[in-house]
Amino acid sequence: VIGEDKYWANKKAYHSAKEADTVSHELNIIFQSAIACAKKIKTETALSKTSVSIASLAANEAVKLGG
Repeated sequence: VIGEDKYWANKKAYHSAKEADTVSHELNIIFQSAIACAKKIKTETALSKTSVSIASLAANEAVKLGG
């Protein structure tokens, strides 16, 4: 689903890899930039204002169809 919230899962994976000392300097820069960008998008846009998981979209469609 476009806009699905993967921010926290990616951040957790990054921190786990960093703790295991498996993140190169270049990859660290890329991840730091990506996490900062995702956080900015999440806080400064309306993307996170609505539910965007597959389950919530299915539930919303069921309600629309009277189910």
